[in-house]
Amino acid sequence: MDAGPHEGEGAATEAASASVAPVANEVRLEVPAESRFARVVRVAVSAAAVRRGVEFAVIEDLRIAVDEALILLLRAGSAASDDTTRSAAIEPSRRLVLTMADSEAMTIGLRLSPARTDQFDGPDDRIALSRFHELVPWRVEVTTIDPAASRVVLTLH
Repeated sequence: MDAGPHEGEGAATEAASASVAPVANEVRLEVPAESRFARVVRVAVSAAAVRRGVEFAVIEDLRIAVDEALILLLRAGSAASDDTTRSAAIEPSRRLVLTMADSEAMTIGLRLSPARTDQFDGPDDRIALSRFHELVPWRVEVTTIDPAASRVVLTLH
């Protein structure tokens, strides 16, 4: 019987890493800062909310808030004029880091590492930020939007 890795497992292990931090009830997930990994982040947040006993309607609100935060954070080089320039602005080593802490409130932190250098100042970024504020449901509190640190923190009470 082969106990070694199955086909494709190595790539998945390199692409995403999860760890439980030494702080009680805190989970950290790190994935490449690419939109194709957004589903992994959404599923992790939803699973943590289910584990906490959050109602499904509220979990859907949380999913929308996380989606919009990811759209805002992953807009690398959005001020660029064409797709070629945008692609060049994306750093292949950039990671998306999710941290979730569960105490009286559920806190979800999303940040890019290293942070973006454009401070979300492109016209498309301003549209994405406006959309973020419009679409994040009222049951999810936007605790922090920090363009300098490429970080968004959401809280679910």
